[in-house]
Amino acid sequence: MTAATAAAGATLRATAAGATHATGATATRAAHTTGATATGTAHTTGTATTRSATTRSALVVAALVATLVAALVATLVAALVATLVAALVATLVVAALVVAALVVAALVAALVATLV
Repeated sequence: MTAATAAAGATLRATAAGATHATGATATRAAHTTGATATGTAHTTGTATTRSATTRSALVVAALVATLVAALVATLVAALVATLVAALVATLVVAALVVAALVVAALVAALVATLV
């Protein structure tokens, strides 16, 4: 191995080991170090991606209220449907009883007419 080859290998090993990152020469390191990018700024200041405890509490309360309202609406709709179905069934039962009574009355009238 020549001296030039050994030097080139040492340079490659230093670069692969993160020599450019150690010096801060790359854009990636500079951005995270200085907070110049949106990601760096958000993590440094906590204004973009980190939610405060108040925001988290408000989200929890909003989710709880939404869940309760959804449960209330579902209960009311189920009760309304059950009431309507019960009323329909009762109406059909009464109609069937009236028809049965009319049939029996007609049979009785026919029997009386036959006997007289």
